[in-house]
Amino acid sequence: MSLITIILGAGAAFVVVAQLAIAVWYKRRFGTVLRASARPKFGGDVPIDQMVIVGMFVLGVLIGLAAPVLWPDGAFSQWLREPYATGVYFAWCWVGMFLLNFLRAVAIVLRKKGVT
Repeated sequence: MSLITIILGAGAAFVVVAQLAIAVWYKRRFGTVLRASARPKFGGDVPIDQMVIVGMFVLGVLIGLAAPVLWPDGAFSQWLREPYATGVYFAWCWVGMFLLNFLRAVAIVLRKKGVT
């Protein structure tokens, strides 16, 4: 296993553990993971920005699945063949989606407060 795979794997594991710790803290503080007022209501349309974020995640996963088949001699494909590299890549795709959603939420809060 290469050094880059170890570093990326450790970073992805750190982010996932941090998210779990935040969820446990939130549950202990409020008694639930989501308050009733914060639960999503599925009756409306999905915002375009969320569709773009999820689309980028799906595109990243498809690239990770297709690269070894369509471009087997490429450096990215060679890296994906290392032990645990594919899992690390998919974890970072998920982390990227989480970070984009987090930045979206921060932008919404700042816009409501009139900062931007």
